Amino acid sequence: MLKHLLVKNYAIIDSLEIDFHQGLNIITGETGAGKSILLGALGLILGNRAEANVLKDKEGSCVVEGTFNLDGYNLEPLFKENDLDYLPTTIIRRHISPSGKSRAFVNELPVTLNLLKDIVGRVIDIHSQHQNLLLANATFQLLVLDSFANNVKLIDDYKTLYHNYKKLFNELSELNEKSEQAKAELDYFQFQLNQLDEAKLVEGEEADLELLQQQLSHAGDIKLALQEVVGYCNADEASVLIWLKDAQAALNRIEDFYPHAKELSTRIEACRIELKDIAQETEIQSEKVDIDPAELERVSQRLDLINTLMQKHRVSSVTELIA
Repeated sequence: MLKHLLVKNYAIIDSLEIDFHQGLNIITGETGAGKSILLGALGLILGNRAEANVLKDKEGSCVVEGTFNLDGYNLEPLFKENDLDYLPTTIIRRHISPSGKSRAFVNELPVTLNLLKDIVGRVIDIHSQHQNLLLANATFQLLVLDSFANNVKLIDDYKTLYHNYKKLFNELSELNEKSEQAKAELDYFQFQLNQLDEAKLVEGEEADLELLQQQLSHAGDIKLALQEVVGYCNADEASVLIWLKDAQAALNRIEDFYPHAKELSTRIEACRIELKDIAQETEIQSEKVDIDPAELERVSQRLDLINTLMQKHRVSSVTELIA
């Protein structure tokens, strides 16, 4: 039952409030007095189409609010099904902005127009002359039939069972969704694990690879420098070894009358032996240095893979990847 109606900024109405009482309430007036306008405003909380041209003040908003006594309408299941707080005295409001945008509220909670129509349509029936009320409405016909057959308890039981079914169905759907999500995550984690396994990571290898990459990148410079060292040591005409040998010979010539010459000569001999060994080792190292673009590419790709995996898993070392 409609107990109170509030209308603001609608058509010719600035602000209007009407109280309705139990039983028959009659609003009369001459043609053009505004009875149809009042019904039009009431139609807004029934879910009728809202347009900005119904606003009296185009800069303001239109508000139509109805206070209803819902006792006896059996609306508790509908409220529960739509997560609304059921109150015997319920306030339903429709708000229309100057742009024509419409919003609907039930007990201050926003609702869709379809839900608004469903709720208020069970409480209010607006009809005009020569209309047969709700007799042609299939929903009303079912209500009459159920009432005649005394199916109220059966319907309540069915609604309870249906509500439980929907609740369980939603829970099952949620569980299925979580299961699918878990499967997707498992597949992703398995892919990541396979990627790490296929990488065959070795603890600390990134440091060795970085050093090797540097050596391969500068192989030409390294080989040239080592060959220069060998040349300085072993040149046929002017090498360090020849100079040391000449220096040793000079000391040998004076060792009979200069006691320190023998000691110095011995030390030079030790230097010459050490330098000769260095020259041989340098030559061996020079031969080992190989300018190999293919190996450099392999090492670079390996480092790229390791760096990609470290960034992907947000770690800073191969050791953490292996762990």
